[in-house]
Formats: sequence, C-alpha cells, structure tokens
Amino acid sequence: MTPNPFAEVVVTANGSIPGQTHSSIKRLVEKCGARFEKLNINDCTHMITTQKYVQNANSKVDAALKGKNCKIVGMEWLLDSYSHKRPVNTDGYLLKPVEENTPGSSQLTPNSPGFPESKKRKFEAEPEPAEEPSKVRRNNLDVHRRGLIALVDDRYDTQGTEVALWMDERDVRWDAILINNPLKNPLSETNPIVPKHKVAMHRLQILYHFSSDKYYTWLRLVDDKTEEGELYGSGALKSAYSEFKRLFQTLTLVPWTKRRFLPYGLLGGLEKENWCIFIQPPSEEEKRTHPPWVEQVEVPTKIPRGVPGVLKLLFSVSNRIAIGSLFNEVAASRIKAADASQLDENILRTAIAILNQLSMTLAEPSKKMRTRSSTTETTDKTRQADFLKECYFGLLGIISHCPISYPQCTDVDWLKQELQDVHLLLKLRIAWNIAGPYYRRIPTEVSQQALRNLGLAEIKRVRKKSQEYDFLVDYLKLSVGSHHTVEYKEIINIFRIQRPGEAERYHKWRESNSDKIGQRCLLWHGADCEKFIGILGQGLRAGLAQKSSGGMFGAGIYFADMSGKAARYCTSHLLQVFMLLCEVEIGKDPLNLENCERNAAAILEDQGKFAVVAHGRSTHNGWMNAKTVHRRLDGVRMPDVSKGRGNRQAQSLAYNEYVVYDPAQIQQRYLFHLRTG
Repeated sequence: MTPNPFAEVVVTANGSIPGQTHSSIKRLVEKCGARFEKLNINDCTHMITTQKYVQNANSKVDAALKGKNCKIVGMEWLLDSYSHKRPVNTDGYLLKPVEENTPGSSQLTPNSPGFPESKKRKFEAEPEPAEEPSKVRRNNLDVHRRGLIALVDDRYDTQGTEVALWMDERDVRWDAILINNPLKNPLSETNPIVPKHKVAMHRLQILYHFSSDKYYTWLRLVDDKTEEGELYGSGALKSAYSEFKRLFQTLTLVPWTKRRFLPYGLLGGLEKENWCIFIQPPSEEEKRTHPPWVEQVEVPTKIPRGVPGVLKLLFSVSNRIAIGSLFNEVAASRIKAADASQLDENILRTAIAILNQLSMTLAEPSKKMRTRSSTTETTDKTRQADFLKECYFGLLGIISHCPISYPQCTDVDWLKQELQDVHLLLKLRIAWNIAGPYYRRIPTEVSQQALRNLGLAEIKRVRKKSQEYDFLVDYLKLSVGSHHTVEYKEIINIFRIQRPGEAERYHKWRESNSDKIGQRCLLWHGADCEKFIGILGQGLRAGLAQKSSGGMFGAGIYFADMSGKAARYCTSHLLQVFMLLCEVEIGKDPLNLENCERNAAAILEDQGKFAVVAHGRSTHNGWMNAKTVHRRLDGVRMPDVSKGRGNRQAQSLAYNEYVVYDPAQIQQRYLFHLRTG
C-alpha cells in the first residue's frame, strides 16, 4: 500500500483569504490526505493565511509564530502541494511579519531565481473584475474536477472534450433546473383525470471547456413536443455570467440572487401561469444523503467480510433484467408513469425535489402567510400545493409524452408514500446503472456505491462456529416441513444487520401502544433477490416487496415461523437467495384466523389489534427466549426447534402465517445469504 505523504500534515486557516472560504480550504486539505484543524493551533504543522493577518498578528497567528512546529504560508503552498501530490518545501511560501513600507511578504522576491511560478502569479496584473482569480479556477476545477464534469447536462454534446460545470469562489454552482406550467392542457376540460397543465423544463448552466479555456452558457428546453438546446456567450467568463443572469431572469421573472425564493416569492405579484420552480441538481456528495425519514450513514472505507458476495449477487448483470422489471412494475402501478424507460436518475431526483417542496408547503406556511387570516392562508397554501402537484405530474407527462392522471388529494400520508415510491425507483435505477458482469470480484468503487445505495447502518458477518451462528443455522434447517421443496445446499453467510432509524421508529411505536403490546417474535421473510434492494434500503413495505393485495389476508407484510415456507418466495438466477429474520411485534392479543380473510386489515382496525396470526396444521412444540441467540434479542420469542413439531386441526393452512400492516412493527435482524437446490 502506498504511504500517504500528507499523513503528518495538519493544516488550519486564519482570516479572510481572497478567492477562498475556510470550507473550500478544508475540502482541498482533505483531498490531499491531510487533516484540517479549526481550533487547536498546537497540533498544526501549517497555517494558511495572508500577509495582512501576519502583519496584524491576531491570537491564532501569534500562537503559530510562538510555536515551533507550525509554519505560516500562503494559499499557493497548498495549491502547489496538491498539484505535486506531496507537501512541497515551504521556502518561498513562508509569511513573516515585516517592517512597515518593506515590500514583499516572504523570504524570496518575485525576481529571485528560486521564486515559485505559482507565487509569481500573485504579483501579476489583476484580471478583469468579472473574471475569477486564476487560483480560484485552479482550486475549484482541480479539486472538484470529477464532480463538476459529472454535473454537465447529459444532453450536452461535449464532442469528446472535457467540459465542467462552473463553480465560483463562493462555491456557488451556476446550474439550474427551472420548471413552470405555461401551457394549459385542453384535454383537461373534458377529461377530469388529465393534468390541467403541461410543464416546460429548462436546464441552465455555465460550462467551462478545458481545451479552449472558454466559458459558455448552455440552455436546454424540454416540453411535451420539443427538446432543443443552445449555447450563449462570447467565451469569456464575464459574458457567460451576463447571459446566465439574463436568461434566468427572463424565465423566472426574478434575478439569480433571489432564486431561493422560488416559487414562494411570487405568490403576491404574479399570475399562476408565471410561477416557476427552481431546483439545483445535487452534487456527488449531496447524492449520498438519505431521505429525510432516515439517518445518514457513513459507508466504511473497507467493505466488511462477506459483503462483496451480497453486492455481487444484488448488482450482477444476471439480476439486471429482474431489477428493470421491478422498476417498470413500481413505476406503472405506484407512480402511474406511462413510459418508465424515460425515468432516468436526473428526472427522478428532480421529481423528489418537487415533492420535497410540496412537503414543506403542506407542513408549514411561510412567514408571509402567518400574517394573513386563516382563510387567506389556507387558500394560498392550496394554490401553491396544486401548482407543485401539477409540475410534478406534468414532469412525468413530459417524459412519457402523454398525459398522466394524478390524485386530487394533498394529504401528508399520500405525499410520504409518493416520496418513498420515487426514492425506491431511484435506488432501482442506480442499481440498474451499476449492475455489471462481476464474475470474480466487484470493484471497490462499485462496492462503495452499491453499499451506499443500500444505506444500511450495520452489516456484520456472524462468526461461524459461534453459539449465535449455530442457533441460527438450527432455526433455518429444522424449520423445513414435509410440504416444502427447498434444499439448503450451502449457507454462504449470515449477517447481523440494522437499518438507520428503524430501531428508533420501532421503539417509539411500541411506547405509543404500550397497553396492547406483549409478543415479539423472530420470524422469517422471503422475497425475490432484486426486491432486497428496496427491502434493505427502505424497509419492508406492504404491496412492494411482499405479497400484493391478492394475498390471503390482504395487502400486508407476511412472515412465517418456518424457513421452508418463506423460502418459497425467494428466487434468483444464480441459485443464490436472500432471506430475512425479523423481530415482529404482533401484540398480546392478535387476530387469530383459520381461513382466508382479505378484509383482515379493516377487522384489525375495528378491534384495535395489530397483527393476524393464521394457524396451520403443523405447529412448533415449544418456544424460547431468543436471548440465547444474542443478548439484544432478550424478550423476543422464537420456536424451540429442538422440541420438534406437532399437528392440530386446521382448515386451510399447513403452516402458520403472521401478517402485520404497519412497517413500524418490524425490525430487520439477520440477512441470510444461501445457495439452494
């Protein structure tokens, strides 16, 4: 392994540094492999500042001057160190207090033979006011080069050259997606399920061309009939800025500096036809964030043992067709999209951004609204919500080139469900994009992206030959009945897993229903391989990764105390499958059934119960406390498979089934990776 040349380097920043912010310096320091320190000067080896602050000697500079290990240098030292991929010698970069009227701020002058080239740029003529300093271009385009290139509109023809999105010295990305609804749909007058408007979408960017060192403004328009793009500007950055601001204000009727007020700042002064949504596409770092209902997790640098095998199966090229089929099914049945193939990653992220704005609108009125009467506030809120809904469904209409119906409801429950569905589509789209022919090993970079897409807080292999492993294997192998055709050829791995936020949601639900809880069971759940992308990423949800509404007990989440029963629902193209062991709260008085009851959810609600227990003919002779498996399962019941099974009279089922309808009653505990016959 190549040693890190910056391993011993600790950098701090002091004062206002032209063309930089402390956050941009921190990113560059960490990009080098060094550590950035904010407060403790004694730990620092280098301080980035300017001659002005050295001359005035504030407390931080004074501490660095008195210390023996901290060298005070200009920003050029960090930029040159980054370029050379090692800490360069500080000669020529050092900043020291000088007597008044003494020119220069370092040990060398610009005319000295050893004076570095990057330092000489500081003494050259200042560029045009509208142009960025060269070191800013160098910092942003070098440090963020890969991310800025990735943000270029995928419809822009780069002609084989490197093109990047422009980001200025304040870390502002000059990139905008603008959505409005200027066109009324005449079909909506006669057909109530057709959206009232067809939206137009614009992509506006400042692009930098590395080969020609020129800047242009790119504008692309997409509506239900056309898609066209055009470049603006003379090639100078000043011209690109001017064209971008002009086009932005023409399309939105507000200046670029007030973009964050869209569409809320327009409520009082403009007709609805002139409203506009502003969305800034997320950077690579922002894409790693998770939906608002889960916590953000960090992906480990080193992939845990056994996990590459899971990722290889989930994101294999053979699983790609199944992922695509599930994507189309969810898009058609849940989102009502007519042409799912056009729902690419960028469109899905745009749809999520619109739904997030709708969520804020429904959740809390703006300050301007609070000063009005409740009637006016409700009216404005409804108009705003309707506009955002029309844009959201109109966006899908653009993609599929045909109108799409949308529900009239604006309730928060519908919105939460819609957000989860679109996030699931995004996860499936990312999985489809990164799936490939990983026959021997999956590349580390792909593994990181795949694991990030799953978003698990913990996935840790259970050590073989441990007591925990032995009990889990017994539960797997000794809960296969005579009616089950599954054969476990190999237990590849068992993982202890935890989803972010799931435990907190589970305990909160149990606290709110403390008078009715009382039975936690460790139960099996099986599903097709491709569905585990959503199951691990979002949790178990009724109607997506489980039986649909055609199940015996309606659209619920189904479990079994027999692994053989759950294995019937596991399929894969490589004879490898996944199964879950989950902790499920069924309540102290579940609804006990013998026969099919598709209206079970309504019966549960009427009787104030939480779960269905459908009894089969084969039952376990005993149950035990699952703390024998692991201490965190104390109080959870599981079958004592060592005592065998007995028979009872039952009309429909051979084996027990357990059904819940609220995902908050479930905690995923173990993931089994199996090879079956």
